[in-house]
Amino acid sequence: MTFLLVLVAFVILGWGYYRAQPAGQIGVLVWLQSVVLMGPWLLFFGLLSLGITFNLASVLFWIVVSISLYIILGKRLRQIANQESNHSRSVPPPDSPETPMENTSASIAPPSSSHTPAESLPSIPELPLKNLVPPLFLLRISK
Repeated sequence: MTFLLVLVAFVILGWGYYRAQPAGQIGVLVWLQSVVLMGPWLLFFGLLSLGITFNLASVLFWIVVSISLYIILGKRLRQIANQESNHSRSVPPPDSPETPMENTSASIAPPSSSHTPAESLPSIPELPLKNLVPPLFLLRISK
């Protein structure tokens, strides 16, 4: 039974990798982030089902290592995403003129100062909190 559960976990990880490949390096890094988060738990519960136990310090150590790797991968992911977005902005589309458009700021109208985002949101109705929580003196406590 343990072998079957571990096999299903690895099949799910492989399927995720297969689905992440078309997205390129960003997709693989996102998949790797999920593997880094699931890895310690798969290892811990897989070995626990085989009868191998770990002390609390080692489990906490692997969780801290996993979270650290997740953060490192997230920083790398943001760097790559920023590089790709900057690259896509600097390269003109193939059917556009080779020279960048001049005075593009004149064609973009600034937002009107009289309209604020808070005014466009609907108002939130006030909740009758008195009816939600009954007064304590009305509650009967049975012994």
